[in-house]
Amino acid sequence: VDTKYDNYGKIIVEVLRTYSSEQIQMINQNVEEIYQELYNPNSTLEYNIRLFHDYIINHTRYDSDKVSGNSTYHSEIAYGPLFEGYAIWGGYTDLMELFLEKLNLKSMKVSSESHVWNAVYLGENWYHLDLTWDDPIASDHKDYLEHSYFLITTDKLLELEKNDHNFSEIFYKELKEA
Repeated sequence: VDTKYDNYGKIIVEVLRTYSSEQIQMINQNVEEIYQELYNPNSTLEYNIRLFHDYIINHTRYDSDKVSGNSTYHSEIAYGPLFEGYAIWGGYTDLMELFLEKLNLKSMKVSSESHVWNAVYLGENWYHLDLTWDDPIASDHKDYLEHSYFLITTDKLLELEKNDHNFSEIFYKELKEA
């Protein structure tokens, strides 16, 4: 949402769309197909979350060119990892959020000044998921799948990495005790 004021104090609100209607339809259809293929009703929520976490990472490469402005991929939104196989933090997070919603879980996207990731409420606690950091850029150019940032507490998250995960406790009070 973009807001402006005119000379008379009138507030002008403009809604900027991240996704086109066509993209939303394609994403919803693809997410439903993947969900039906992977979801195991006889397994735990943690197991099913891991299935979707691993699926996204195994089908996506980090879009290193996005930072320099040389990327042609939609890697900052769910469309990128789903249809182009490339993502940056926004793409990983948006897509994971769609699967968390399909699982009917209370969840949110958490952001710092330089990064965004997911948080999900399981049992009586909030846990963090950072697919970007679990899909590292390796110097040997091989794809790796990690689980270092999979369903971890806030204390563990900040123990592992404090700079990019330094979120505002004012906006995310529920995560402070997570």
